[in-house]
Amino acid sequence: MNITPDFKQKLKLLLALGKRHEVSALLQKNLGVGISEAEQLIGALEVEMQASATQTKSAGARAGGCALIVLRALAVVMGFLTLSFLAATLYTGYTAYRFTRSAVRVTGTVTEWIKQSESQNVVAPLITYTYNSKEYTYQSSTFRFPPEYQINEKVNLLLDAENPEEAQIDSFEDIYATSLGFGFITVFLLMMFASNRQLSRKLKKILESK
Repeated sequence: MNITPDFKQKLKLLLALGKRHEVSALLQKNLGVGISEAEQLIGALEVEMQASATQTKSAGARAGGCALIVLRALAVVMGFLTLSFLAATLYTGYTAYRFTRSAVRVTGTVTEWIKQSESQNVVAPLITYTYNSKEYTYQSSTFRFPPEYQINEKVNLLLDAENPEEAQIDSFEDIYATSLGFGFITVFLLMMFASNRQLSRKLKKILESK
């Protein structure tokens, strides 16, 4: 008794739609079998369909389980990175704060603009200042366009009395620039970590409901 793959697929589709009587009629008509034989064939088709569904469900569960493992591994990595950047934020912030408490305040003069690259107009000020009768220069690490400071403009600086060549513009943004950078990364990682945890919980519920 030969059932072609296309005919079998059509029968399975009808069974999935609940049209058992139509399947029985087609079997009797196309194969020349009686009602009893048609019911036996339908039973075999249903067993095959159930086995296929179970196999598909098992494969989906395995794939979902692997995805959950990957998400949990990513959560561990992101958690570690978040703590690391949080520690860096706090350390650089505290270091900058200690520097402001012990630093010497002097006034410098913007003498030049340093371009970030020849093809850009983004510049950072080069500042000349004097400490203990000795002249020093300091280039800001913050590049802007338009420039924040003009040529010959007076700028307040903080410097280390023991290392007067190490200076910093006396502004919150310049003093805490590194700490703020680490802080932004920390917030981003926290958001990614929270999204990862939410996705993991949803995936776990889906797997548990199957």
